[in-house]
Amino acid sequence: MSFGQGQGSGLIITSPDGASLPLYLPSHPLNAIYTGPDDVTIKEVVWSTDRDDDPDYMFTFEPNITNLGETTQITAYGPNKQITVNVYARSSDADNWAVSSPYQLTFTPVTKPQFGEVIDLVSWDDNPLAEGEWHLLQATFREYNGDPVAHYHPVNWEAVADNASVTVELAEPNGATDADGVMTNALRITGDVETTVTVTVTADSTTSDPLKLLFQPPPLDKPAKEGRMVLGPQGDGTIGDPYPLTVTYTDSAGEPMPDGTVVTWHGYPSDRLAFTSPTSKVTGGQGVATNTVTALDGEDIANAVIATTCFNPRIGANDHSDPDLVISFTQSQPTQGVSGIEIDKASCLSEWDVDITDTTQVIKCQARILNQVTTPQSVKLPTTPPVAGVEMWDATTGKPLSAPDGKTYVMQTDASGVATFLIGSANDTYFGVNVQWNDFTSPAAQLAIASGSGRLPAPIVVSGLQNGVLTIPPGVPTFNVTIPTSSNVNKDDPVALVLNNRVVWEGKVDPDFKIPVAYAALDLTNSNTLIYVTTGQQESQPAGGSAFTTSGGPVMTGPYQTVNRGPQMPKVITKTKNVVGPGDITGQGLKVSIPPYGAKQGDVVTVFGYVSGVYGLPLSDPARNIIAVTYNVDARSPLLSGQSVAVYLPQWAMAGYTNGQQADDKGQLQVDYNILSTNGTTWSNIAPGATTYFDLHTTL
Repeated sequence: MSFGQGQGSGLIITSPDGASLPLYLPSHPLNAIYTGPDDVTIKEVVWSTDRDDDPDYMFTFEPNITNLGETTQITAYGPNKQITVNVYARSSDADNWAVSSPYQLTFTPVTKPQFGEVIDLVSWDDNPLAEGEWHLLQATFREYNGDPVAHYHPVNWEAVADNASVTVELAEPNGATDADGVMTNALRITGDVETTVTVTVTADSTTSDPLKLLFQPPPLDKPAKEGRMVLGPQGDGTIGDPYPLTVTYTDSAGEPMPDGTVVTWHGYPSDRLAFTSPTSKVTGGQGVATNTVTALDGEDIANAVIATTCFNPRIGANDHSDPDLVISFTQSQPTQGVSGIEIDKASCLSEWDVDITDTTQVIKCQARILNQVTTPQSVKLPTTPPVAGVEMWDATTGKPLSAPDGKTYVMQTDASGVATFLIGSANDTYFGVNVQWNDFTSPAAQLAIASGSGRLPAPIVVSGLQNGVLTIPPGVPTFNVTIPTSSNVNKDDPVALVLNNRVVWEGKVDPDFKIPVAYAALDLTNSNTLIYVTTGQQESQPAGGSAFTTSGGPVMTGPYQTVNRGPQMPKVITKTKNVVGPGDITGQGLKVSIPPYGAKQGDVVTVFGYVSGVYGLPLSDPARNIIAVTYNVDARSPLLSGQSVAVYLPQWAMAGYTNGQQADDKGQLQVDYNILSTNGTTWSNIAPGATTYFDLHTTL
C-alpha cells in the first residue's frame, strides 16, 4: 500500500484569512470544525504539517493544541519565496478519532524581508505520548530566512507538567545547537495519570512557542490508520563502533510497507550520535529498513534514544517507533597490555633515609595487566632516564625492590595482575616511570622528587617579586617565570618547575620562554618556595634566593564571572559521570573534548582546568591551581570540518587532590576554554556548570 493523499474524517480546517498568506507575519488564524457522527466527542485538536514537504521552512502553531472551536495561529519561516504546505488537524483521543483532509496554505514572499530568530520545537513521537518511556524532542534555531543560527549556541530547556503527582525528566536541560542549529533532547514522564507537559526552549534571547505534549499511562490506543514501527535490536553498544539498527514498518493492517518507503532516523544526544545516513528505504519485501549509528568519542552514554518516523497523511502525523530504542554506549575496554599508571600525587620530598610510612616522602603508583591472569606476574619498572637515582618498594609488603641489572627494578604483581609500588629518593630528581610486562609497556607517569633547595641557578620571576614579597595585581591570573641555562643546565633539557612541592609546569629549558604560573597555586597564608629539578638529579636554588610571601590580589581561582560566554562547554571524559578519579588522568592526562564552534584556521584555543582540594603534601588547604593547555587550529584541524578535538590536562597537574575535613576543602574541578581569533577572544560555557563542579579524587 501507499499513503496517497490523506482523506479527512470529521474535521474541516477553515481560515478567515484565506489560503494565501504572507511569510513571517504572525496571527494567521486557523480553526477546526467537527462534522462527524454525534457519538464522537472531540475535546482537543492537535495541529501539524508534513515537515518533510520542504525542510528549508518551519511552521509554528501557537498553540499547537487547541480545544475544539478555539483558534490557533500559524507562522511560516524560511527563504523569502512562495511555498505551499499541507496543514492537518486531528483529535488527541484515538477513541474519539477525527482527522482533517490536508488543508493547503500558500505562503507568499514579502516585499520587505523580516529579520529575526525563531526556535521550532517538535516531538518526533507526536501526540499523545506514553508515560514511562523516553521520547525524542528536537529544537531548531534558525534565522527567519531559514538559515541556521551559527556558532553552536547554548540551549536551555524547560518542561512543566500540569499535574504535580508526575515526575518530569529531561535528559539534558542544558545543551547546545549543532552547525545546523539543531539540538535533540529526550523527555520521560513517570506517573499513572493523564497530564499535559509544556516544553519551552530558549537560546540567546529567543524562546520557542510552548509545545504542549499529552501524556497518558500505557498502553495508548492508536488511530485506526496509524502504521507501526518496531526498532531493534535492544542491546549495549561500544563508543566508536558502528551499532546495527533495524526497523520493521507495517501499515495499520499489519502489512509490510512497500519497498522504497523512506524512513527518517533521529537520535539523542545528537552531538554524539552519527547515523550512516539520516534516512533509509524499506527493502526486501518485509517492511524492513536498516541503518547503523556510531557513538562518537566522549563519556559513556547511559540512555541514547533512537527513533524513526515517516509522515502519514491519513492521520496527519508521524508514524513512529513505539517505543523508541534506548541503548547504552560505553568506552571500549582494552583486553591486552598494561594500564596507565595511577599515582597518588606527582611529587614528593627527597629524604636521605626514606620512611615509606611517611606519605610525603614516597609516591604511590599502581598499574594492572589487562590480559586475564590468575597468578602473580613479574613486571619491570623502567625509568627515563634509566638511572634516575630512585628507590622502589612493594607497597603491599613494604619490602624494597631489587634491580638485577643495576638500573631497572622488578616486582611481582598480585594474582589479578595489579602492581602497586612506592617510589622515593635521597636525590632531587625528575623522571618518568613505566610498567613493562612481556612485550607490553604502560604509558609513562612523570614524577618529581625535590627537597626545596639546591645549587643550580634559581628560576627567575619576571616581575613582581621584590625583597621576598610577590605582589599580586588584581584581575591577572598568572605570573611569568624563566629558567636560565648554566654549566649544568642546557637549552632543551627536560625540567620540572616545582612550587611548594607541587609540579606546576613540565617542559624543556628555554631561557627566552616565559612560563605562566597561576597565582592560584601560591600559598597566600604562608611562605612559598619555587624551584626546578632536572633529570640530571639536580635542583635549583629557590626563586628570589629564599622563600617568599605574597601581597595584593585578590587571586583568581576559578572561571571569570564577568565575561560573556557563547560556545558550548567542553566535554570532560571520565569513567564515572562528573567524577574525576586517578584512572581518568593516566597517560596523556584528563581528556577534554572541544566541541565544534565554527572554527577558522589560525584560531588558538586554550583549555583551562580550575582545581581545588586537599593535596598530599604540606600546603594550606584548600590547595588550588589553574592548568592551561593550548590547541592551535591549523589547516588539518577537525574543528574546521565540524568535528570535536581532544586536548589533555596532564597527569602531573591533576594528580593528588581529594576532599578534606572542611566544607571548603572539597576536591573540585571546573573546565572552560577560550578562543583567540581575528574577532577577539570568546569564552565557552563552563563544565559541568557555572555553579557546579566535577568531584576531584585523583589520589590512591
